[in-house]
Amino acid sequence: MEKIFTKDELVELGKLLDKRYGSKLGDERFFLSADENDSYLFIKLTLENPAETFSYPMEFAVDFGQEGVASAAEAKDLLVDFIGLYLDKYFRSGRELILPLDFTGYEFEGRTVYARGDVRNPKLDRMADEIIAGGVAVDPDDPKFKL
Repeated sequence: MEKIFTKDELVELGKLLDKRYGSKLGDERFFLSADENDSYLFIKLTLENPAETFSYPMEFAVDFGQEGVASAAEAKDLLVDFIGLYLDKYFRSGRELILPLDFTGYEFEGRTVYARGDVRNPKLDRMADEIIAGGVAVDPDDPKFKL
C-alpha cells in the first residue's frame, strides 16, 4: 500500500506551517508525522520549544470510508484544511482554544474530522518522574495527609 503522505510532503507541510504561523511561534517549531490504516488517516502535529518547557501534541484523523470522502487523497486534503482552520483559531484565541484530551468529532465541510490534543511541559514531566522514581521521604505528620 502506497503511503498517502510521503516524508517529503510532511517536511513541506511543516515548512508551510512554520512560514504561515512563524510570527506567532518565537523559538517554537512544528513537527509532523502521519499514519494510516485501512479506514483512517492520522496526522500528528506537535508544536514545541527547544527548552522542552512547552509541547502541544495534536492528533487529527479522518475516516476515509465515511460518506463524502471519495478517496484517501480527499481525506488528506480535508485533514490539512482542518488543521489550518484549527491553527488559525488557536492563534487568534491567544492559544486558549485547546483540543480535548479524547478524540472528538468536528463537522467540517460536510464531513467529520476527529481531533485531540494535550498541552504539556516535558521538562516538568521528567522532573516529576525522577522524583517519583527516586522516592521522596514524606513526614507522616505532614498536614497534607490529614483528613
